[in-house]
Amino acid sequence: MDEDTGMNRRDFLRAAGAGAGVVAASGTAAAQENESGGNESSGGGGGGGSGPIDYGGFLDDAGGWEEGGTVDARGESEVTVEVGAGEGGLEFAPVAVHVDEGATIIWEWTGEGGSHNVVAQDGADFESGSPQASGTFEWTAEGGPIATYQCDPHAGQGMLGAVAIGEDVPRSAPVAPAEPAVSDGAKTLGIASTIAIVSTLGLAYFFMRYGGDYQQ
Repeated sequence: MDEDTGMNRRDFLRAAGAGAGVVAASGTAAAQENESGGNESSGGGGGGGSGPIDYGGFLDDAGGWEEGGTVDARGESEVTVEVGAGEGGLEFAPVAVHVDEGATIIWEWTGEGGSHNVVAQDGADFESGSPQASGTFEWTAEGGPIATYQCDPHAGQGMLGAVAIGEDVPRSAPVAPAEPAVSDGAKTLGIASTIAIVSTLGLAYFFMRYGGDYQQ
């Protein structure tokens, strides 16, 4: 083998190795990018390994309620809840609130939706009295850890509410993160990368075996 042939073969092998490395790295980077893009952040599900506060299904039919919609008012000494909120004035707002034990809950009538009252159902013992169209009612948060209540005249229409008290409140299991999905583009790139690598290595073997002399 002459010097020119040996030099050409070395140059070819270096180029082939570099090309295979670039193709492999591209495929790996694309796969990693696809996996990271498929992991949706689970902040809403429940940070710190815990899910949303569990009200035992009491709020499932509450007007204006969405799972995980509890307003965190811990650290506040007073919290106001509107009585007669939402469209038609048949909701509490917020529907659920999380407070420290000893905080004062103030229910404030908006004047909408007719006459309402506030009557505890479970976890506490309070009642504002007969339905009224205006006024306020106060209660010091104690008992619990979940205190549920309703408006007697409109409970069947979803006028329900809840107060979570303190730190030891029941929580639902956090939602498991979705498995990362591999896109069609990443699959195609992976197949193409494999073919390119195999082809490059095959040419390298041929060049090493025959020394680049195609005349023999």
